[in-house]
Amino acid sequence: GTDTLGVGINVPIRTVLFTGLAKFDGRRQRILRTREFLQIAGRAGRAGFDTAGYVVVQAPEHVIENER
Repeated sequence: GTDTLGVGINVPIRTVLFTGLAKFDGRRQRILRTREFLQIAGRAGRAGFDTAGYVVVQAPEHVIENER
């Protein structure tokens, strides 16, 4: 997922793949905020295009647990 995906691309997307939970914000690398993650993940399975959407996160389990 990228910021571009999160801000309004209007094409059918069935699966969103996160290869990490961090992004460069112009100054430093930081963990995605919850709303950023949800905005990007929410693009999977758009109404009218798909009946289901999938979000895959490739991050170590401890990173996911630490961010909950």
